[in-house]
This record gives sequence, C-alpha cells and structure tokens, in this order.
Amino acid sequence: MGYSVLDSWKNYFVLVAALLLSQALLAVEENSFPRVSGSVVFELQNDAAYDSDDATAKFNNLSATIEPAFSLKFSEAISINAALVFEPVADPSVPGDDLWFDHEGLYVETLSLNYDSERLFLQVGKIGVNFGIAWDAAPGIYGVDIPGEYEITERVGFGGGLNFGSENHGQHTLSASVFFTDTSLLAESVFTRRERTRRSAGGPSNNGDLSSFAVALDGGEFSSLPGFRYHLALMHQANGLASEDDEFSFAISTEYEISINDALSVTPLLEYVDQRDTGGVAGDDTHYLTASLASAYKNWNLALAWTRRETDLTGGAGAAVEQFQATAGYAFANGVSVDAGWMTHHEGGVDTDTLGGLLAYTLEF
Repeated sequence: MGYSVLDSWKNYFVLVAALLLSQALLAVEENSFPRVSGSVVFELQNDAAYDSDDATAKFNNLSATIEPAFSLKFSEAISINAALVFEPVADPSVPGDDLWFDHEGLYVETLSLNYDSERLFLQVGKIGVNFGIAWDAAPGIYGVDIPGEYEITERVGFGGGLNFGSENHGQHTLSASVFFTDTSLLAESVFTRRERTRRSAGGPSNNGDLSSFAVALDGGEFSSLPGFRYHLALMHQANGLASEDDEFSFAISTEYEISINDALSVTPLLEYVDQRDTGGVAGDDTHYLTASLASAYKNWNLALAWTRRETDLTGGAGAAVEQFQATAGYAFANGVSVDAGWMTHHEGGVDTDTLGGLLAYTLEF
C-alpha cells in the first residue's frame, strides 16, 4: 500500500499533539526537583533541484523535521536527557521522484544519564561523539550537508570532560568518549521504518565493544580575542569485521564571531577533517575542507558556505566533490525564522543546482 501525503500529515499532527501534551503534563515549578525542561525545533523545508546534468538528480522535496529534546533533572547536577528526531528516514523509491512529506520517521538520537558540574561532566547511554563542528556550525540551509557525513551519532558508550581555564587564558574543555554503534531496538524508527544497522554488517565502530574512542579539546572566551573558538579532535573507530581496517580521523576547526557594532557581526569558520581507511577500507582516505562566512545585521542573516571533499582510493584513483551555497533569512520576534537560498553541487562531472526555502520555529519549556 502506498504512503500518501495525508498519511504523512496525520503522523505529523499526532507527533506535534503528543509533544505539546507532554509539555503540559510535565510542567513543574522552575526551582523544584525533579524538573523537566527542553525544546522542540520545528522545520519545514522545500528543496527544488531545478537544473542538473543528470536527469535523475532533478527533483522537488518538501519535508518536515521536528527535533524534541527533553531533560529530566533530579538535581542541579544529575539528569536524564533525550533527543528525538522526526525526519525523512528513507530515500525515494525511484531516483528523481518528487517527495511530499514521504518516508518521515521518528527515532531516538540520544538517551543518556548525565552528571554536570562546573568543572566535570559525565554521560552514559546512547550518545553523540564530539568530533568536528562544521556539521552543526556551518551556516545556511545547505552548509552542513557534506560535513554531516562525519557527524557521529547514535553510539552506545560513555564519556566525559573536564573544564579548565582562566579569565586571561580562556576557557577550555578536554573531553573523551568510548563507544560502539547502536544496533538495539532504539535504532529502529516509527511511522516509517528505517533500515536498522546490523552487527553482521561491520563498519566503523560496529563491533559491540568499547574499542572505539574520541578525544577532543575545545576552547574559547579569550579576553584578548572575544568571539574566537577552536576545536581539535582525534577519533579511532574499530571495525566489526576482521577483513576490514579500523578508521582513524582527526579534525581541526576555528570559528570567530567578530562584532562590528551592536547591530552587525560577521563569523568566519574554517574546518579540516582527515579520515584514514574510510569506512574500514584500507587505502581509502577522505579529506574535507569547509570554509564559511555568516553575517548578521539586526534580524537579518546572510550565509556563504563552501565544502570540498577529496577521496583517495586504493590503487591511486580519486574523486572530488564540491558544494557552494548562499542563503539569506530573517528572524521574527516571535521565534519564527524564514530562510531562502541557492546551492550548486559538483560531483563526478555532474553539476546540480538547487533552490530552497526553510521555515523554522523553536519552542522552549
């Protein structure tokens, strides 16, 4: 039986109603424990790939994304945290098909028990890995597309970090985690079922033990360089198959928010990520370079972002992908934001141009 637009909208409204009801039921006094807080991000996005050298790469996709995040605090330091994602979880059945709220599913991205104090934080459960920043910080509608390939989420393990620094030398965080890929029931999705990762498939960190790890150093808040931050990270992902190699990666990133005056700021970002034996394939190395510039004037924003991915394959062959996007938007006082933009993507001799729009709203409680 086919999946209709009406079916998708039913799922959408059921999810929104459930989130709003849970907010009302869990409301408690602000300074009491246990206490529930969180946010829900609502996004409606349309992407129209209007021109391409490959006919199957031309399409129009209209989709909804909802990201609820909840924190149940038992004290100022101890809490249970969960982040859910409702978004398209499957590719179109036929390449080039237009999508209208198709294949939308809800899954658990993180679920962890946390301890947070001024100097120390710990977490255990289903977590994300602190590696790279461009997958989250690159601006614009499409700035995170290619960096999102090395966003490491839905891992089971534990981690922690230590905060240190001073007013003159900035604030810094040294963090580490050990993990493996989630293949449990929490890797399933509802409304639309996505393909669940199986242990037998192998791949980076898909081995069922805590032999994969990441270490990162983040810093900023320098008195002599306000608005500047840096990120350094190393990551080793053990492979689940004896026939494949482990993957080793490192990232180096900087971001600098420069305030021109009270109304105008510009924020350049630069990140380089290097992966060795990508995906566990010996000799396949991948290199990412992302550069972006975000500008904000009062409620207006402008974002330029460029990413290049180079892949060195076993035997000396190679391939490169480049993507550039330019977007602009406006944030209203009621929390609603509207963005529109253009993106061009070059891969394997094929150029594809896309126009897009994004309507977003964040509810906090």
